[in-house]
Amino acid sequence: MSDAEEEAPRVASELRGGTLLIRLDHPEVLNSFGDRMLDELGEAFRRARQDPAVTAVVLTGRGRAFCAGANLRTVWGRHSAIMGIRKRLNPVILAMADVEKPVIAAVNGVTAGAGLGFMGACDYRIASNEAKFVPATAKIGIAPDGGMSYVLPRLIGAGRAFRWLSTGEHLDAATALQWGLVDELVPPDDVLPAALALAQAFAEVPEPAVALTKRLIRASEGNSLPEQLELEARTQDLTSGPWGD
Repeated sequence: MSDAEEEAPRVASELRGGTLLIRLDHPEVLNSFGDRMLDELGEAFRRARQDPAVTAVVLTGRGRAFCAGANLRTVWGRHSAIMGIRKRLNPVILAMADVEKPVIAAVNGVTAGAGLGFMGACDYRIASNEAKFVPATAKIGIAPDGGMSYVLPRLIGAGRAFRWLSTGEHLDAATALQWGLVDELVPPDDVLPAALALAQAFAEVPEPAVALTKRLIRASEGNSLPEQLELEARTQDLTSGPWGD
């Protein structure tokens, strides 16, 4: 790949009503990422967090893949792997996590490697019933990255996550739904319309109920029941619920 090709924009974003549609846009390599795509993806999610016109985010890929992970021919540029992960990949995952608005993955096809991290960092995952999923890292002798070791145990359980990440088995869409890796399956042509429709449904909920619900669910992972009940009470107070004194 030439330097000029790597410098071409790799993420397209557009505001559709209140929904920021973010599309990974390098279908020739199954939307695998290099430095340029990571920079642009991080910037798109920072926009989503900061722009008050954005009420929800939909992340998808162009062509037959959602994201095939890192493009090993271009990724990290002049960085070592550890510095590339720290300085390029991890900030994107954290930028996604910082968005308090709902983030929906419209998983249009093949998802591999750190693409699973992008998918897992979303709040809800709608996938094509023809999609395929593969961790990929173990097959090339490296450890998981992109938050896979964090999100996958929470989605599919620690045992399944360990086996899947360690063996690199290909997973079909039906099994992904059964395991809880994705939340909904639709025909390929319906993936993006279904995600956009859900984003619109979120936008119609009175503010800030969706953002606060997202905050509560995330906090529950580290809270005891008494702590979570207290957080619910304090959060409810922020919305001035009709409870009186």
